[in-house]
Amino acid sequence: MKRLLLSATMLLCISVGAMAQTKVIFDGYPDVDIIVKRCYVRGNDCILDAVITNHTRYDLRAMVGVGDGLFRTDLTAYDDEGNVYNNYGIRGTFGDSSFGGGTYASSSAVTIPRDVSVKIQFKIKEINEYATVITSLICNFRGMSDEAYGKATLQMKNIPITRE
Repeated sequence: MKRLLLSATMLLCISVGAMAQTKVIFDGYPDVDIIVKRCYVRGNDCILDAVITNHTRYDLRAMVGVGDGLFRTDLTAYDDEGNVYNNYGIRGTFGDSSFGGGTYASSSAVTIPRDVSVKIQFKIKEINEYATVITSLICNFRGMSDEAYGKATLQMKNIPITRE
């Protein structure tokens, strides 16, 4: 009986761990890697750091598209408490360019050289004090695919929030 209970508990732990892993979905160039580095709270803001690495054969010239009507979804984040944060509640930096924070203005174009990583940071203002996970963060790009305008969408899911 103890063995059965232990086996069931282990299976449950493995299942929960598998569901809670951070997942990155990107429909742009397949040779572009995006890795979530960290997600933490400083004051009342949640800061999410990621790096974008260009493994294509060319330098890329890309920009974050905040809300220009080209995409189905604008810059948006969701937490595990059911809160929604839009481009007014999210601002960020992509390389040396900024975006969001109350405007629909996209970032300036940023060059991502071949085989080089560029940081992208999102700051979600006034994150809910009980939130423990960013369940989804959606960000759009131009210049990151062969589609019209180089449009591509990044979605990061199940990002645990570290609190001090």
